[in-house]
Amino acid sequence: MTLSVTIAPLTAIGLAEAAALYVATFNAAPWHDAWTDATARARLADFLHAPGASGLTARVSDNELAGFALGNRERWFSGAHFNLRELCVAPAWQWRGIGTRLVQALEDSLRADGVERVYLLTTREGQAAAFYQRLGYYVSPKMALLAHRL
Repeated sequence: MTLSVTIAPLTAIGLAEAAALYVATFNAAPWHDAWTDATARARLADFLHAPGASGLTARVSDNELAGFALGNRERWFSGAHFNLRELCVAPAWQWRGIGTRLVQALEDSLRADGVERVYLLTTREGQAAAFYQRLGYYVSPKMALLAHRL
């Protein structure tokens, strides 16, 4: 039986539901973060209201929010890039193709808008990196993440 998934834009109206999903997902294994509803809403609202913001939701057949993707376009001298800031799939719906469908739908939309590259930040090893690499993403040989503790 094929899973019925509806992909639609993520809007401010769905922000509370997305934040609840974010908390439930990233406070669980393997991340064990400490998000609250307020901090998750603030983070996602920041991304959703950024210039060039774009997001998608994935709902399963009973209209349950199963996942979302969110980021923003950024101008570059040769065109536009997209910073994928969050991809979140509910633990109960992971490993069922939801994340792949979200990424593919996002890429299709971005490609149609002339975006030439997607960037994202994730841990070097683990399930997330392996997931993106299966979709054709690679560790950039030109870019480095630098950090400085304040």
